[in-house]
Amino acid sequence: MQTVIKELIDELNELSNHYYKLSEYDTSHGIAIAVELIMTKLEKEKEQIMKAYCDGFDELLPFHENEYYNQTYNE
Repeated sequence: MQTVIKELIDELNELSNHYYKLSEYDTSHGIAIAVELIMTKLEKEKEQIMKAYCDGFDELLPFHENEYYNQTYNE
């Protein structure tokens, strides 16, 4: 499973490659820049997911929030 942001990155990379193959380099480059900006948000997304996991349980967590994230999102 991937996070929504990672799915978006994959989709935008495919779109960028499509425009590159059509020789629409400005469009492809613009999408690539957007992907780079989105990638800077991945760590914050991870922190938010782990916090939500912790907030959803009392002190009886089955495992650490970092383990939950890595197990759920295959990291």
